[in-house]
Amino acid sequence: MITQLHEADLDLVLDFKLRKFEASGRCKLPAGWKASSLDSYVDLYRDGKCRHLGYRVDDNIVALAGALICEGSPFLSTQTVRHGLTIDEYVLPEYRNRGIGQRLRRELLVWLAEKGACLGATVPPNLARLACACGSHRL
Repeated sequence: MITQLHEADLDLVLDFKLRKFEASGRCKLPAGWKASSLDSYVDLYRDGKCRHLGYRVDDNIVALAGALICEGSPFLSTQTVRHGLTIDEYVLPEYRNRGIGQRLRRELLVWLAEKGACLGATVPPNLARLACACGSHRL
């Protein structure tokens, strides 16, 4: 079951982020990354510019994904637009290949569209149209 995470769940978000880095072999994080990341996420959550969703099996979160709203000029653009990025995607290995990540991403793209954010990250074309409220991006 998909569940929205909140500011009180940010330690879990950072734990999943660390798992993702470790799994990719990129686990040399700067000193203080957790405190700095936590501060950034708190600000983004309070401004309504970030959301994380978890996928719950029994009482455990087994997958997590987030979305971030940015204001400004996206890469190679001359227009200032509100754009969104999907972030922090990680599914525990034993729960992969079940479509869980895709379900989380789809819900986040709907949220981005509701916030008026155009997609700033590459996703499959069938999902991209959900997140591009402005209609100016083609993937």
